[in-house]
Amino acid sequence: MRSSLTWLVLLACAHVAQAHPNLQDAMWVQFEPQLVRVAVNVSLKEISVAQSVALGESSIAEPAAWHRAAERHRDYVLSHLTLSIGKNALAGRVIELTPPPLITDPEQTFYQYELEYPWSGRPPVEVSFFHDMLKEWPYAVGTAWDVSCVVRAKRANASKVTSWLLRYQQPAMIP
Repeated sequence: MRSSLTWLVLLACAHVAQAHPNLQDAMWVQFEPQLVRVAVNVSLKEISVAQSVALGESSIAEPAAWHRAAERHRDYVLSHLTLSIGKNALAGRVIELTPPPLITDPEQTFYQYELEYPWSGRPPVEVSFFHDMLKEWPYAVGTAWDVSCVVRAKRANASKVTSWLLRYQQPAMIP
């Protein structure tokens, strides 16, 4: 009996060891005179956690269910990605949602959310970016998800592109 229990624990640990709490999205940012345009790729894995969608083989074969979950996820993305000028958070809106051409591996399949964050007045000296995606759901007991974004940013009508990493719950100030 004890031997069987030991094997069950080892098998469970082996399964957990293959998974990881790290997810990496891509984000493109363009600074314009009166707004910031953001396009962020969000993985099916992230959508499945936030929208409580099962990730079985049969669920991946049902694109309509993923599209519905991705639509519901619009407000979640807006509420967990914050852009600020000084201490003032900008009000953003999702202007477009682009589905993936093919749904395959949940960590390698992405929906793209295009957002706009307008402001009034003169262009700011810097904009602060902050995200806390999946903070409501632990990966495992005592282990949080770690979602980061590789960001490529540029000013409108400029050719220079900068790259940086937006880490989970760590603000980044961009000039």
